[in-house]
Amino acid sequence: MIKLLIGCFTFTMIFMLTACGEDNPTTADPLAHLTTVPGSEMTQLTVKGMTCGKCTKKITEALSDIDGIIELEVDIKGDTVTIEHETDTDLDKVKSAIEDEGYTIE
Repeated sequence: MIKLLIGCFTFTMIFMLTACGEDNPTTADPLAHLTTVPGSEMTQLTVKGMTCGKCTKKITEALSDIDGIIELEVDIKGDTVTIEHETDTDLDKVKSAIEDEGYTIE
């Protein structure tokens, strides 16, 4: 029984290492599978200072006027803003808009 468990554990570890290896295309961009528009990109920003639904609204409104943003998700608990955008979107403009609302980007 112990040999069987060790064998399963070894197989599992080898599988996990292989699946998470550098040649795995999903490791290049861990957010790539989330895009809804072909050719778009996903960017996740760590944003500090968000505490409530009003923060979500402020960030959403601040980014609504920026060209190239397709979709965004504000996660207050995870301190992240995930943005699906066209490849030529000015991310410095995105960051500035968030900082202008009083939040810090790490």
